[in-house]
Amino acid sequence: MNTKTSAYCPECHKAVSFEIQREERLGLIKGDKYPYMRMVARCTHCNEELDVYNDENLKILYDAYRKAHDLISLEKIREIPEIYNIGKRPLSLLLGWGEITFSRYYDGYLPTKQYSDILKRLYNEPKYYRTTLEEGKKAVNEVTYKKSKIALQKLFSFIPTPIINVAAYIM
Repeated sequence: MNTKTSAYCPECHKAVSFEIQREERLGLIKGDKYPYMRMVARCTHCNEELDVYNDENLKILYDAYRKAHDLISLEKIREIPEIYNIGKRPLSLLLGWGEITFSRYYDGYLPTKQYSDILKRLYNEPKYYRTTLEEGKKAVNEVTYKKSKIALQKLFSFIPTPIINVAAYIM
């Protein structure tokens, strides 16, 4: 969230302190309206709305769209390369997408439902990623493949199996 304590007021013609308010608004995305709680900074001198929270408000609106259409969250998209130790471009190539497609989603663009479902599976199902990595290994260089495979092996070593769950329950 923005941590500014002052901003330029076009009405007062100077940097001013402001108060933060939340207002419900309807945002328009792809021809449909979505309600969302927008953050508004208002000048403490003249009550003019200040240009402070545009990026945050756009993310809040996009999150409302994602929720309404059951799309993967931006936070989960950003975790996928970390989980599997793979770069954004190599991951995109591994999936058979355009080279910068995943990078766009990582930066906040809205994925299609089809691509969102694939990303959800990658996030939730390491076995699906393992299959994807093996099937697409020729799309990435050998170093990338090996690094991601090692991350996947570490991940599987920490995933409890049913027998481990039973043993933990007994203990």
